[in-house]
Amino acid sequence: GILGCDPEEFACADGSKCIPGRWFCDTSVDCLDGSDEPSSCPEPTCQEGQFSCKLSGKCVMEGWLCDGEPDCNVSNLKDNSDEDPSMCSVNSTCPAGTSPCKDFSCLAISRHCNNVLDCSD
Repeated sequence: GILGCDPEEFACADGSKCIPGRWFCDTSVDCLDGSDEPSSCPEPTCQEGQFSCKLSGKCVMEGWLCDGEPDCNVSNLKDNSDEDPSMCSVNSTCPAGTSPCKDFSCLAISRHCNNVLDCSD
């Protein structure tokens, strides 16, 4: 390439920089022109307990759904599918600042990711 990237690196199509090869098709846009995430990248598969974002394909924790914070956004792509009002209002009767457990009880967002299993599920 123009930049003279190392063999294990990927050269962004706009010639702006070299990135580690493992960053190609990792669902995170690293090149300013997005050339490291072409539409030909395989569809990412999310693990159990994760939600697949509609536009970005990013995997986010199910506990982050409908928490008032869009977690699906990636650098230059706005994806609010984890906060989709049609999904959130129908599936949740929890007040703002909380999110539903699978058993439909409500858990305060502040108690997420605190190394304590608060939801019975």
